[in-house]
Amino acid sequence: MGIIQTIEKQKRNFQQKLINKALRDAQHIARILVKQFGAKEIILYGSLAKAKYFDTFSDIDLVAKGLGANYLKAYGYCLQLTKFNLDLKAYEDIPLTFRKKIANKGIVINATR
Repeated sequence: MGIIQTIEKQKRNFQQKLINKALRDAQHIARILVKQFGAKEIILYGSLAKAKYFDTFSDIDLVAKGLGANYLKAYGYCLQLTKFNLDLKAYEDIPLTFRKKIANKGIVINATR
């Protein structure tokens, strides 16, 4: 294997580890949002939902349904749970066009039953 192939393989391995860590963090945050802050559903969207586009400059994009008055407290708490930048949006506060986009391209990662 040549030097270029070795570097490309190392880059792919690094990216996959980064994606796996971000997904674990997103799932952990989703569990916290549901269990501690009363969220009804957590949706992952953005570059992490399309994992091949996720890199060291990416953030974790989540939408939470049902946080209500707990939104700011939950957001502040969850910022401490990951080394990645976190973009947490309250579903009820986002425009209808964005809701439709999330419904089509987002991934539900945690929901109450």
